[in-house]
Amino acid sequence: MSLAASARHHTAGPVEAWRSRSILTDTLVILACIGALLLAAIVTLHALLDFGVGFAVFSLAAYTAVSSFVVFYLDKYPHARFGAANAITAFRASMTCLLGGLLFETDWLSAPAMEMWMWAFVAAAIFALSLDGFDGWLARRAGQCSSFGGRFDMEIDAALILSLSVMAFALGKAGAWVILIGVMRHLFLLGRLLWPRLRGELEDSYRRKTICVMQIIALCIILTPVVQQPYAPVIAAVALACLVYSFAIDILDLLGHKATT
Repeated sequence: MSLAASARHHTAGPVEAWRSRSILTDTLVILACIGALLLAAIVTLHALLDFGVGFAVFSLAAYTAVSSFVVFYLDKYPHARFGAANAITAFRASMTCLLGGLLFETDWLSAPAMEMWMWAFVAAAIFALSLDGFDGWLARRAGQCSSFGGRFDMEIDAALILSLSVMAFALGKAGAWVILIGVMRHLFLLGRLLWPRLRGELEDSYRRKTICVMQIIALCIILTPVVQQPYAPVIAAVALACLVYSFAIDILDLLGHKATT
């Protein structure tokens, strides 16, 4: 081993250790600040609307779980800072956790006198959706694109769709089948675990991204107080059909390649 190679061998460890501590500290600070905002929102809603314990516990537990997964997979993130793009995705995660917690308050939200708050719920979901494109733009602008960030963003999208689909069922906007919109991706991931031929890599797809956004928009539309039977189930059915079509294309594409393990 040359002297230069030996020096690199001995210094790589400390440098990598310093980078790991730096990115971990940066990430924990950002996650803690966003968590504080989430806690403030929970306390405010509880004070204004007298929400129950389930709402607060679920929202905080869900955000804690998201933060834990972020820290656990942080070693796969190649950049020195957590970055503004991931911070926005984490903020979207906190909003998704808050919206998910409202599933414990569906009886309250379905009351006719609470239409204003239901509109606020939908507005919050749309705002979270609008941030979805912004975080990707920031990552590209800052040169901080990564598979970690893409996966983080995708999982939050999936969680938001799941929360909205369960809410649509809980409020009686459509039958239990509407939850398929929220669990379709999770069923696909389960299929990839069980069937090696589905484990291949999928190329980026404008069709896939468009239909993902379409699911959130469709669910937000049917959750508005003005959309009731029979229109809500029709909108949900069209959205589900588009989602099935998109997954069918991906599955056929994967099956057309050699099995990967």
